[in-house]
Amino acid sequence: MNCPTVFDLIAHVAQETGARLILIGGFAINAYGVARNTLNVDFLISEADYQKLKGPLLAQGYEETVRTEVFVKQTHKDRGAMPIDLLFVDPNTFEMIWRGGGETTISGHKFKTPSLLHLIALKLHAIKKGSKDRFWKDLPDIINLVVANRMDVSSSNFVEICRKFGPEGIHQKIQEATQGGLDGKS
Repeated sequence: MNCPTVFDLIAHVAQETGARLILIGGFAINAYGVARNTLNVDFLISEADYQKLKGPLLAQGYEETVRTEVFVKQTHKDRGAMPIDLLFVDPNTFEMIWRGGGETTISGHKFKTPSLLHLIALKLHAIKKGSKDRFWKDLPDIINLVVANRMDVSSSNFVEICRKFGPEGIHQKIQEATQGGLDGKS
């Protein structure tokens, strides 16, 4: 299989196996108009679909280098190849995000992306449940997404995702950070 980029490989393997993935992380942020560098590619996936991809990725030189209940990092034997991070979600959550999402094209391949609110909810969840360094990584992404997409941070939908997925006080921090550029409105 001739796959010059990780995106060529993922698109090919997903098509061959029928596995569904949702692009998240830095590349999804880029799809919403925020320039952000990243050293890996991140996807949401169900455990069942990951099992479909695991063998073909191994055959192409990728291997699991980190595995938890909710996350797998696949690293290529050629350390110059981009790592693939796969975040597991339950099938119902996956379906909800899949149905509500859009798509972006990378390297000539279409990839499903979460809606803007779902992407922010994922970032909020990472801040709430992840390590302390997630706050300083994910909060700037959220602020940049809000500003670039002229989101109304006082809308009931936005307030609700902050309350439901983020740590206490996060909505206030986002509102204060975006007040100057947008007055909190779209």
